[in-house]
Amino acid sequence: MEFDLVNHDAFVANGSPPDIVGPALEERLTAGVVVRLSDHSQLLIRWMLAEDVPQVYRLEQAIFPAPWTYESFLYELSNHDFNLSIVGIIASQVVAYAVANLVANELHINNIAVAEGFRRRGIGDRLLQMLLRLMQEKHCEVAHLEVRAGNKEAIPLYRKYGFQVVGVRKKYYDVENEDALLMSRYLTGER
Repeated sequence: MEFDLVNHDAFVANGSPPDIVGPALEERLTAGVVVRLSDHSQLLIRWMLAEDVPQVYRLEQAIFPAPWTYESFLYELSNHDFNLSIVGIIASQVVAYAVANLVANELHINNIAVAEGFRRRGIGDRLLQMLLRLMQEKHCEVAHLEVRAGNKEAIPLYRKYGFQVVGVRKKYYDVENEDALLMSRYLTGER
């Protein structure tokens, strides 16, 4: 089933995900949701499964100087009540993933990553949209994330969806010796 975010501009302008006709996104992610990318190719987004972890872990190692362990991904997936992790797939290959947790009425986005050869096609944007739609369905009030202060690609994406810098975590990224910006987005009014 294709999920074309035709209301993308409205989503950005009013800060809420476009309406989805039919079953809740949470349910639809079990089978997978197909989205159209900026280059008109298609990306399947679905829940991350244990069998995805080998590909996710290889991506993690290739992208980040201080990667999560294999066991960390399995641990996240074992938290069924809190885990909202998804993968993006093109031609049976995991090309992107997002790890997020639901804690009370807050969404914590731990990681959004896109493979080097698949960047600048809107994949990270689509994963973030899915997480924000899940946030809305779960009646969350706020989403939080940390991002490297020097990540010039991710910060504008987060700002585009209403995230604002609310703090700085000094030298949060040990290997890079870099600060993290703590960014938050409130769903119900400004704070």
